[in-house]
Amino acid sequence: TVESEIGFAFDAGSFIYCGRIDRYVNTNCFGKMPLETKTTSLPWNWSLKGNPNLQMEGCMMGIYANTGEMPMGAILDILPVGGKSKKVDPERYITFRNKQQMETWLKNITTWWSNLCSYRERNYWPQNAETCVPLLGYQCECIPLCQMFPDGIITGDIPSQYIKHEWKPFPTLEGNNWIDYTKLSTFLACPRKFYWKYEQQITTPASEAMLLGQCLHEA
Repeated sequence: TVESEIGFAFDAGSFIYCGRIDRYVNTNCFGKMPLETKTTSLPWNWSLKGNPNLQMEGCMMGIYANTGEMPMGAILDILPVGGKSKKVDPERYITFRNKQQMETWLKNITTWWSNLCSYRERNYWPQNAETCVPLLGYQCECIPLCQMFPDGIITGDIPSQYIKHEWKPFPTLEGNNWIDYTKLSTFLACPRKFYWKYEQQITTPASEAMLLGQCLHEA
C-alpha cells in the first residue's frame, strides 16, 4: 500500500466532485492503482455487473487530481457480509480505463449534475418505480416514504424506522455545490430517493454491511 484513506475534491467546472479512496496500491504489472473495498449482503448483484462502475472512474480522477498521475485502472474488492452471502467467496475486479473513457466520464457527470440542478430548481423529483424492488437486490428503503407522501411533500411525522441524518463526508464542503459517488449513484437510480436522502436528509440506520464497511475504513 502506498497510501490509505485518501480524500480528494476537484473543481469540475460548475460543481465540486469529491470522494475518498480506500487505498492506493502498487501492482506487479500495472503500476499504482486505487483499490476500493465494498462490503455487501448482495454479492451476486456485484458479480453480474462485470466491470466496476462510476466509483472506479471517480477514484482514478481523484488520484489524478491529487498527484498528477493517471492510473491505468482501479481494483474493487467485494466482501460478502451477512445472511446467505456468508457462503459466497470474496471477489476481486480489476478494470482499466483510457484517457478517452475518463473524458467521457467527466462529460457524463457534468450532464447528470446539470439534470440534478434542473430538478432542484423545479423541486421536481420523479420516482423511478423500476428500482423500488430491483430484480437482484432488496426492496428500496424509501418505499414507505413514497407511499405516505406520494407528491414528495412531507405533511406529517415521518415513520419511526427513519432518522434525520446529513450526508457530509467532508465537513469543509458547504452548500449544495458538490457531489460524490454515493449521491450521484442514488440520483441516477431514483431522483425521488435522492430527494429523501440528501435534500430532506431522511434515511434508515446503517445496515450490518454498512457498519462493517465503516469499521474497515476507520481501521
